[in-house]
Amino acid sequence: MRRDVFVRVWVGFVLILLAVVSVQADAIPNIDPVSTYDDESALVDVFFDAIKQGRIGLVRLIDGNLEDGSIVVFGATYPTFEIDGGRYGFVSVPMDQAMRTYEAQATFIYEDGSEKTLSFPLEVISGGFIQQSVDIPGIDEEILKPEVEATELAQIFGIASDLAEPPLWDENGFQLWTNREFTSPFGAVRLFNSTYETLHTGWDYPASTGESMQSIATGRVMFAGHLPIRGNYVLVDHGAGIYSGYAHMSVVFVTQGQEIYAGQRLGRVGSTGRSSSAHAHIEMIAHGNWVDVADFLLLYRQSQSAG
Repeated sequence: MRRDVFVRVWVGFVLILLAVVSVQADAIPNIDPVSTYDDESALVDVFFDAIKQGRIGLVRLIDGNLEDGSIVVFGATYPTFEIDGGRYGFVSVPMDQAMRTYEAQATFIYEDGSEKTLSFPLEVISGGFIQQSVDIPGIDEEILKPEVEATELAQIFGIASDLAEPPLWDENGFQLWTNREFTSPFGAVRLFNSTYETLHTGWDYPASTGESMQSIATGRVMFAGHLPIRGNYVLVDHGAGIYSGYAHMSVVFVTQGQEIYAGQRLGRVGSTGRSSSAHAHIEMIAHGNWVDVADFLLLYRQSQSAG
């Protein structure tokens, strides 16, 4: 190979490598830890004070020669992923988790196969969930049956089961591609037609039939089709156990297995499924738990404002 060609190839490789490192570093919110716990060289950075029920918290493990790591709490194991010299993990709190302080265990796994465990406290506080009455005249009674909802949830969580895949999102992080205010809050206990009680698993925002619904981050489509309650629905895998769902659309533009980018149009707003009128519904699953998508997006908005 000629020297000038070699130099150009090498420079190109370095630029690509720098770009990858930049994307990796930007993939995590640029915020400061609230608490740090240490044992000799091992550090656990905790980026929250307490976590509400149905919310998500960020934890970082730091030590030399780390090969892997995990966080164990609530009887569940939360894997970590490597970015920019540290291992990060998102801890999701189930909506019905009892409110108290728990002992979490961070496990450090090193290249030589050795392990170290470091404990730290994790406080769970009230999610502040409200109650709502929703009346939909003429609704198909079939979609008010508990077994229909249970079957649909089992299908969704069966798809959203890969927790170990590395992050698929990029330097854009997570963001909502509209400035409209959210309505109908996450976790609301809804009583439909004075007969059937259920939980609102996401947030809504006002939108008219035919408006675009866009992905909040880069990822891969895991489901695109019709469900009895969510209507025309898209479920996107963002890696690291994070999934986002988009419901009630009038039409879907993506297909299962498709790689998508942040802000890509997934379909158009509609009122399919268990819906009283056209609106946009967005929800999020983290490590097998419904979590507050608005709260998660705020983590990235605060990071961008701080930067």
